[in-house]
Amino acid sequence: MNLVTGLDLRIVLSGHVHQYLDRFIDGVRHIWVPSTAFYLPDSIQERVGEKVTGLGLLELSSESCRFDLVCPDGIARNNLVEQTFYSILN
Repeated sequence: MNLVTGLDLRIVLSGHVHQYLDRFIDGVRHIWVPSTAFYLPDSIQERVGEKVTGLGLLELSSESCRFDLVCPDGIARNNLVEQTFYSILN
Protein backbone atom coordinates (compact mmCIF):
# COMPACT_ATOMS: atom_id res chain seq x y z
CA MET A 1 0.00 0.00 0.00
CA ASN A 2 1.36 3.42 -0.98
CA LEU A 3 0.81 5.80 1.94
CA VAL A 4 1.31 8.96 -0.13
CA THR A 5 -1.04 8.16 -3.03
CA GLY A 6 -3.48 10.99 -3.51
CA LEU A 7 -1.51 13.45 -1.36
CA ASP A 8 -0.16 16.73 -2.63
CA LEU A 9 3.34 15.79 -1.50
CA ARG A 10 5.86 18.55 -2.20
CA ILE A 11 8.79 18.00 0.14
CA VAL A 12 10.46 15.22 2.14
CA LEU A 13 12.92 16.27 4.86
CA SER A 14 15.33 13.98 6.60
CA GLY A 15 17.77 14.74 9.38
CA HIS A 16 20.38 12.67 11.14
CA VAL A 17 22.06 11.70 7.89
CA HIS A 18 25.25 13.76 8.46
CA GLN A 19 25.20 14.88 4.83
CA TYR A 20 23.44 17.66 2.92
CA LEU A 21 21.50 16.84 -0.21
CA ASP A 22 18.81 18.80 -2.04
CA ARG A 23 17.24 17.26 -5.14
CA PHE A 24 13.93 16.68 -6.90
CA ILE A 25 12.70 13.14 -7.50
CA ASP A 26 9.50 12.72 -9.50
CA GLY A 27 8.58 16.36 -8.80
CA VAL A 28 9.04 16.04 -5.02
CA ARG A 29 11.86 17.94 -3.31
CA HIS A 30 14.01 15.75 -1.07
CA ILE A 31 16.31 17.42 1.44
CA TRP A 32 18.80 15.83 3.79
CA VAL A 33 19.66 18.24 6.60
CA PRO A 34 23.22 17.85 7.94
CA SER A 35 24.27 17.55 11.55
CA THR A 36 25.16 20.62 13.57
CA ALA A 37 27.79 18.63 15.51
CA PHE A 38 29.96 16.56 13.16
CA TYR A 39 30.23 14.77 9.84
CA LEU A 40 31.05 11.12 9.18
CA PRO A 41 34.21 10.54 7.12
CA ASP A 42 33.99 8.68 3.81
CA SER A 43 35.74 5.69 5.43
CA ILE A 44 32.64 4.94 7.55
CA GLN A 45 29.85 6.47 5.43
CA GLU A 46 29.56 6.59 1.66
CA ARG A 47 29.49 10.12 0.28
CA VAL A 48 26.13 10.78 -1.37
CA GLY A 49 25.67 14.44 -0.50
CA GLU A 50 27.85 17.23 0.80
CA LYS A 51 29.59 16.58 4.12
CA VAL A 52 29.14 19.84 6.00
CA THR A 53 27.94 20.93 9.41
CA GLY A 54 25.15 23.46 9.61
CA LEU A 55 21.48 23.89 10.16
CA GLY A 56 18.39 24.26 8.04
CA LEU A 57 15.79 26.98 8.02
CA LEU A 58 12.42 25.87 6.70
CA GLU A 59 9.56 28.21 5.86
CA LEU A 60 6.25 26.63 4.89
CA SER A 61 3.08 28.15 3.55
CA SER A 62 0.08 26.68 1.78
CA GLU A 63 1.57 27.80 -1.53
CA SER A 64 5.28 27.16 -1.15
CA CYS A 65 8.18 25.92 0.89
CA ARG A 66 11.57 27.51 1.27
CA PHE A 67 14.65 25.82 2.67
CA ASP A 68 17.97 27.50 3.37
CA LEU A 69 21.09 25.70 4.56
CA VAL A 70 23.01 27.89 6.99
CA CYS A 71 26.71 27.22 7.62
CA PRO A 72 27.85 30.24 9.63
CA ASP A 73 31.42 31.48 9.24
CA GLY A 74 33.58 29.85 11.88
CA ILE A 75 31.25 26.90 12.58
CA ALA A 76 33.29 23.86 13.59
CA ARG A 77 33.42 21.15 10.95
CA ASN A 78 34.15 18.21 13.24
CA ASN A 79 35.07 14.77 11.96
CA LEU A 80 33.39 12.14 14.17
CA VAL A 81 36.37 9.79 14.36
CA GLU A 82 38.63 12.61 15.59
CA GLN A 83 36.44 13.19 18.68
CA THR A 84 37.68 11.81 22.02
CA PHE A 85 34.34 10.15 22.81
CA TYR A 86 34.53 8.15 19.56
CA SER A 87 37.72 6.34 20.60
CA ILE A 88 36.12 5.49 23.95
CA LEU A 89 33.08 3.93 22.21
CA ASN A 90 35.13 1.86 19.77
